[in-house]
Amino acid sequence: MKETLILNPALSREGFQRQYLTFVKQFIEKHQIPIQVNGFCMLVNEISKNIWDHANGKGQITLEAVDETLNFEIKDYGTESYDIEKIRQAGSRLAGNHINHGHGICGGMIEGIAEGNKVKNFHVDTSCGFTYSGSIPFLHSG
Repeated sequence: MKETLILNPALSREGFQRQYLTFVKQFIEKHQIPIQVNGFCMLVNEISKNIWDHANGKGQITLEAVDETLNFEIKDYGTESYDIEKIRQAGSRLAGNHINHGHGICGGMIEGIAEGNKVKNFHVDTSCGFTYSGSIPFLHSG
C-alpha cells in the first residue's frame, strides 16, 4: 500500500498544511494503520510549514505501509543542496515569517517530534532541497 500526494502550492499556508494532514489521516484510516496518529500529524504539520515557508509550497508526501511499518518520505522540490549543520548554526533565512523563526529544523523541533513519536531511521537529506524520511512501527508490533 503506497500513495503519493503532490501538493498544491496555490493554497494558503493553512490550506496547504490541511492538505497534508487530510492525506495522512485518510491514508491511515483507509488502511487501518495502528499508529499514534496525532504524533505523526504533529511531525507532518511542522515539515509542511517548512515546505510552505522555504520551498514556495512545492513538494510531495509519500506514505507506504509494509511489514507492520508506516514508511514516509516528505520532500520539497528545491534544487539547491545544503549543509544541514551550517543551517542549524545560522538559523532560518526567512526572518520575516515571524512564525517559529528557526525552531523547526534549526532548533531541533522536527527531530524532537520524530524522536518523541518513536520514528525509526529519521533522516533529513539536503542534497537537493529537503527530504525527510523515516518509519513508524505499528503499535501492536512492539
